[in-house]
Amino acid sequence: MPLQPDNPLFIAGVVAALGILLVIIWLLTIILRLIFDRDPGFPAWQPPYRINPMLNPDTNAGRRQLWQQQAQSDALPTPCEAGSYFARKVLVGGDGAKLRGWQVTGIRISQYDAYGRLARTQSIAGSRTIKKLNKAVKKGESWTPTQVQNNARACATLLMKDFGKRLKRTPQLPISMDIRFRGMRGEIRLFFELYECDGSRWALLDAWEPDMSVAGNSLQENYTYAFTGQRQGETLKQFRARLQDEIKRILTTMLTRPQSIASPDNVPPQPAPEIPPPPPETTPMPPVPTIIADDTAEIKAIKPSEIMTEPLPEVEEPPPISETLTEPIDAEGETVPGTPDDLPL
Repeated sequence: MPLQPDNPLFIAGVVAALGILLVIIWLLTIILRLIFDRDPGFPAWQPPYRINPMLNPDTNAGRRQLWQQQAQSDALPTPCEAGSYFARKVLVGGDGAKLRGWQVTGIRISQYDAYGRLARTQSIAGSRTIKKLNKAVKKGESWTPTQVQNNARACATLLMKDFGKRLKRTPQLPISMDIRFRGMRGEIRLFFELYECDGSRWALLDAWEPDMSVAGNSLQENYTYAFTGQRQGETLKQFRARLQDEIKRILTTMLTRPQSIASPDNVPPQPAPEIPPPPPETTPMPPVPTIIADDTAEIKAIKPSEIMTEPLPEVEEPPPISETLTEPIDAEGETVPGTPDDLPL
């Protein structure tokens, strides 16, 4: 007896068949995405330049090497504090043009604390975002400022689409954005610049090219930018909007081509500049960005001569202990956590 359309068994069979078909389509979609739209990932990175531990840190060569570890990107914070120093690294082509010959291979955004980046907050940009940013890197020389800003805005929107969902748990933690570049030997150059704040502007003090330690034809570099977390009195929605706007401005600055870039070729070799050592309390962590200058404007360094000290009260010396201790006595004290040598990439 054939099943009728109004038969419950017929309806149940049709619903089951449709459900199985939907599951098959869903599985095929996942398989196709894994094959053709793989996660670009963000592999570990090591600086391509040689670090010589035998260099005397009191020489210019040794201090250059120390400043290299402080340089995180090509950004210069503004305004600058008179008498301060800042190091940056610059990626250019063989002819000195900014970013010419370099290619973006990955973008990562994550939150971090004193011990490093938090894997649970990590967001890796998809191929669509990387292609869009690469288009600006390659063709941005002929673009107008409006075109550069539009591209940076689109990239920031795509980056926040995924990362914005990961900010609910710990929105107060600071954020870092890593951009990975790759270039071919002979087509690109990499050098460092050291600036001194002369009044209210940065003045170039020194520039040098590092000794490369990579034997292959391909070089990889990394730009790291830091942002503040959620501020006091700021809602999560306002925080996301602010972070997206700050990422847009950072990318716009990175993609904007200046008329000329200083290089080691422009720094007079004589007389040799006296390079100051980096501050001892600094580490190769992402530097405080210009964006949070208003949060730290009231923090001022205290000189040792300005610290008010009072004489210690006299303490009577206890009589010597004549008894033999049978058990060791533990000294009470507080432990101080160590400072990490570097942010894991």
